[in-house]
Amino acid sequence: MKCRDYTLIAKSQTGAALGRASATGDVVKCAVIVPETTAPGVVSLIDGSSGPVTLTLYTGGTVGADLRPWVIDFGEEGVISRVGGWTVTTGDNVHVIFSGAFKL
Repeated sequence: MKCRDYTLIAKSQTGAALGRASATGDVVKCAVIVPETTAPGVVSLIDGSSGPVTLTLYTGGTVGADLRPWVIDFGEEGVISRVGGWTVTTGDNVHVIFSGAFKL
């Protein structure tokens, strides 16, 4: 499957949807986590609005002087939402770019 959709999730978001009409069956292929300072916050990917599956992609904390973005590749098939559309929570000083196939 090709990544046809991209969504930017800004810092300090709670329950931000991937795509405009996030839905069951949406696929996340890749996440690029971009720290904005040396102390970025947590990043979580949640299946549906409240779980039951929550993936902590980054736990937050000090990254030192290295502010390079890092990539999380979910493999050829990606991860598929089963309960509802994917939602994302980001802490302070970090944003994320997701790619995959989302209901727009």
